[in-house]
Amino acid sequence: MTDVQSARRKRENSMSLQLGEIAPDFTTQTTTGDLSLHAYLGDGWGLLFSHPKDFTPVCTTELGTVAKL
Repeated sequence: MTDVQSARRKRENSMSLQLGEIAPDFTTQTTTGDLSLHAYLGDGWGLLFSHPKDFTPVCTTELGTVAKL
């Protein structure tokens, strides 16, 4: 089994992503229309940032810090 196959199998059994892995594509509705993650990113890269359901103030601080990078 190759490293890619191993990573794929691990991801199939887990909901998390590891650094360097390609996130699954998804489409969502936005205020400006439908958005596909892979189409939006094109040949670029992106950072997926998640937050807890209760969206604590710490999360907004972290998001602000990331925005300054």
